[in-house]
Amino acid sequence: MEYTKGNAIDYFFEKVDAKEMEFSSVRKQLEMDGFEKEEISIIVKQVDKQLIRATELRAAHALGKNLFYGGLLLALVGIVITIGTYTGLINMGNKFLVAYGPVVTGLIIALSGKVKMNRF
Repeated sequence: MEYTKGNAIDYFFEKVDAKEMEFSSVRKQLEMDGFEKEEISIIVKQVDKQLIRATELRAAHALGKNLFYGGLLLALVGIVITIGTYTGLINMGNKFLVAYGPVVTGLIIALSGKVKMNRF
């Protein structure tokens, strides 16, 4: 296979990330393709660095997604409590409760989750 160092980094990153190749076999493949030892070390380090970065981005996206939906759920609970007391489903006599704390806090959490999801 003919490729440059930059192409090799991208190629092996995509193969390992897609689970089409084991990371441990990257060095062996590069040796078979005729790369020098120094270039092989550089390529393997860069592929490893990109794999770690991709894992970190996926984790941040998952955390952001959880925060987003959790925040929306908290805001929804606040809205349900407010509507429930206003309509009399939750009996508080002649008074009703505006649960702005859970609504505002839930929206702030949801917004921070959305930012984490779309950061990169």
